[in-house]
Amino acid sequence: MYTLDRDLEEHITELSDGFIRLGGRDTPFTLQGGGDKRIEAAQFHQTRDPDIQERDELRNDPVTRDLDEWKDDPRQYDFPHVDTIRHEVLEDRAAEAEQFIRDLGLISETKFGVDFHADGLYGQYLPGIEIIEIGQDTFDFLGYRTGPVLAHEVGHVFYDAVTADAGHEESDPVFKTEQQRTEAKRISERLHGPIPESDIDGISSTRTSESELFAEVFTSLVIEGEAADRIAPNASKRVRDTLIDHFDSRIRLLFDG
Repeated sequence: MYTLDRDLEEHITELSDGFIRLGGRDTPFTLQGGGDKRIEAAQFHQTRDPDIQERDELRNDPVTRDLDEWKDDPRQYDFPHVDTIRHEVLEDRAAEAEQFIRDLGLISETKFGVDFHADGLYGQYLPGIEIIEIGQDTFDFLGYRTGPVLAHEVGHVFYDAVTADAGHEESDPVFKTEQQRTEAKRISERLHGPIPESDIDGISSTRTSESELFAEVFTSLVIEGEAADRIAPNASKRVRDTLIDHFDSRIRLLFDG
């Protein structure tokens, strides 16, 4: 299940350069807007060789909001929503993962545009009836749009298929070290902003549970594999190896993006 933590709204800030940010980290998923700087960056990007533009837009390099820094080396850095991966590409990559679990018979249906009648709910996996539901694509931060949300729910399907919760009583925890968990949390914050210490009732945020962290790392591996390996190499390897151990080696193809 993916929800927007109820107290994250207070972490949305308008920055002086025209960007709006969710939390304190600059990532393609937590930034929107950009004003005149983004317009100038887009114009500069269009002057680059078309093949270089296309290749650059298929990967997420470290983000900078410093226009001059980016112009000096656009192959090393990304300017938010100029040469970062477009949502349409993220959505296509997530759809490939969804088709994979459908072919395996792990789900029966995926419903899109669902009105959950609940604030902050963007997607859920219903294991009893093997259905994924994806909400309406209306939230502006990229991490909460259809592509990342779909990949996240597919991650939950895989997690249930390889853990003790699904009857594999001898299975070990996916994340075995504190380093792996720390990296997984880093991915979660990259995609969806800061993790609250507790929810509104004082209970630890569900985003720190292993199933949620697994789904977050899986999401990053599917929609931006190079970035996942750069930011969370140990957690990414753990999720990738766990899935390869349980499924046909063709699953490697999902992580080649």
